[in-house]
Amino acid sequence: QNRLGPLLDDMLEKVSPIFIRELPSRLRKIQLACENNDKAEMVNVLHALKGSSLSVGAVLLADVCARLQASTERGTLPSQNEISDLTALANTSAEQLLA
Repeated sequence: QNRLGPLLDDMLEKVSPIFIRELPSRLRKIQLACENNDKAEMVNVLHALKGSSLSVGAVLLADVCARLQASTERGTLPSQNEISDLTALANTSAEQLLA
């Protein structure tokens, strides 16, 4: 029997509402960082979203955040298309948590 199952379910039940509540703010911060050409803020917000995504099992979203974070650290902010794709993926991840 998997003894971690109930523990993981309990953790997910606790962190999912936080992820969902904070998601709109994080997505707005990403958009603003792009508009303001603020690479430091972009790295910080992508890093935070990556971590929270992993905590709720949204591995694909975390991978995209990691890729965009690394690119920003090398000096290239995400494009509007990349931000749109990230936003759509984030919203889909949140919807799956609510299902």
